[in-house]
Amino acid sequence: MVEKLQQAELIGTLDLKSKESLGAIVQLFNLIDSQILELHRCSSEDFLGLNSKFKAFYKDAKAISISAGSLFQLFSTGANRKLTDDLEAFQASLDQCHTQLGRLLDSILRRIHSLRRHLTAIYLPLRNIAQNSSTLNLLLANLTLGRDGLPDRVGYPPETFTALRSEVELFINLILSTGRQAQGYAHRLEQEERAIQQVRNHCLRGIEHVESSVRYGLLLFAEKHRESDALIPEITQKTESTSKSIAGIITNLQYQDIIRQKMEHIQTAHHELMDNLTAVARADDDTEQARIDALVQIRDISSLQSAQLVATNREYQQAIEMLAQHFRSISRDMEEIASLSRDSLRARPGDTATTAMSELLGRLQHSREVLASLGDDVPSLRETLTALAETNEAITEDLVLRHIEFGQIRSLGHPLLQLSEATQQREGCADLLAQMKSVMADLDTYGDIVYENALHMQRHGVELANFQAQLQDELPLWNSLAEGANRMHGIASALARTEQESASLLSEIEARSLRVETDTKNALREIRYYDFFEEAIEEIVDILNRIAARVREVVHVEESADLESVRQRYTMASERRVHEAHTMGAQGDVDLFGEEMPEVATASEDDDGLELF
Repeated sequence: MVEKLQQAELIGTLDLKSKESLGAIVQLFNLIDSQILELHRCSSEDFLGLNSKFKAFYKDAKAISISAGSLFQLFSTGANRKLTDDLEAFQASLDQCHTQLGRLLDSILRRIHSLRRHLTAIYLPLRNIAQNSSTLNLLLANLTLGRDGLPDRVGYPPETFTALRSEVELFINLILSTGRQAQGYAHRLEQEERAIQQVRNHCLRGIEHVESSVRYGLLLFAEKHRESDALIPEITQKTESTSKSIAGIITNLQYQDIIRQKMEHIQTAHHELMDNLTAVARADDDTEQARIDALVQIRDISSLQSAQLVATNREYQQAIEMLAQHFRSISRDMEEIASLSRDSLRARPGDTATTAMSELLGRLQHSREVLASLGDDVPSLRETLTALAETNEAITEDLVLRHIEFGQIRSLGHPLLQLSEATQQREGCADLLAQMKSVMADLDTYGDIVYENALHMQRHGVELANFQAQLQDELPLWNSLAEGANRMHGIASALARTEQESASLLSEIEARSLRVETDTKNALREIRYYDFFEEAIEEIVDILNRIAARVREVVHVEESADLESVRQRYTMASERRVHEAHTMGAQGDVDLFGEEMPEVATASEDDDGLELF
């Protein structure tokens, strides 16, 4: 602010008709020179700051691209071949076990249900047999009541009659015992049927749950593989875009050297002008023409330097804007890569809490627990079937024995039932024998029902024993299923490593992406061009324009000063273009924001318009 007031005061007091004014102009150019030094510092700080940030950007961008590539490779076919092979092999054994065990358990349940049906079918007949046997025993007792010596009189050996009564009494006790055993067996079968149904449901649902988890894992890896195949080209495109931005940053960072050299050329021209002015001011033999020549040189160099500063400002602005654009582009690409990485790990769209790997890992770990819980089911079922088969054999043997025993009773009682009517009338036992014949017929009917069902039960008992043998044969398969818990642990452990690695990669990607975003904002916020450089350039150009205008007020000479020595100092084509455009007619003030200045080299997509020396 002090320099600006000092410059305004000097310009306001300039008396260009006197020789002493040349010293004031020299002082003005000294002030401009100090401002240009400030511009040097500003541009240096801007570019050094951006260059420092760029090094971190380059490191982070490269690391993000590598991590994203590694993340997607985790789900490639090759990386998970062993894991998917294990899952596929395990799924095959699960399917086989599910099919065979389901079929076997259903058959067992059908046989047990059939056994219960046969036991139900003999329940009433057994009770009727017991009741009729008691009736028969009572009839036999009544037959001799008041008829002493009846067996001898009818030709039926007394010892046979005694044996018949003993057999009937024994049969009553045995049939009652058998009935109680059959009833207990029926109750036990009902309980075992429910228990086996529960075992069936537990086994099959457990296997189905594990199958579902394994299928989920296979589908997940297939889906993630497809996603990886689809996303890798997109990641590659983002990486290529970042590479172009990095190349653009490298290119535009070199503008600092170009701008510095252009500033130095402007300073050199100022120094040469100031030396000339100082020499004219000190000369004792100066002439009016020498003073006018000096003023013309001041006018033309001031206008030329204004033009050069405007062009330099535009180059600087273009470089800063290109750098900002590339920095933002890198930040945007990195955020998009991070977003793609996050999406690739999600269990489902919109689910930010659960990753696909953690969900699968949870499923597999639970499957391991399920498999471990199934370990005792089949062995305990074998024990149950063995016990049922043994009980069934004992029950059916008793039922068959009762049938045989009743056959003996029928044989012993047959002679009595065949007595002639005359004998029956003589002994007065016709009604009793008729009742005995009816009871024996009922016992025959009920006995046949029990016997037929007992034969069916015997066959089912053999089948239960066969099922137990089949379960024994299935044990290797079942043991392999139980061992699947250990296999599942291995699969889950491998998956846990993948989950841990993917989470670590994603965490690194997100952290670096956030750092790139934050550093981008900070880097662009720290650029001083917009709050200092542009304003300082405007002030310098304004002073140079005002100096040139004051000279034009007092010097009405059309010819231009010889600026070839200034031109020779230029090392860049853009400086020469500005010089030539100005010396060919641009004698007026230069507008910092005007459109009449020739553009510097046009930026191209490949080289960002960087001007080489």
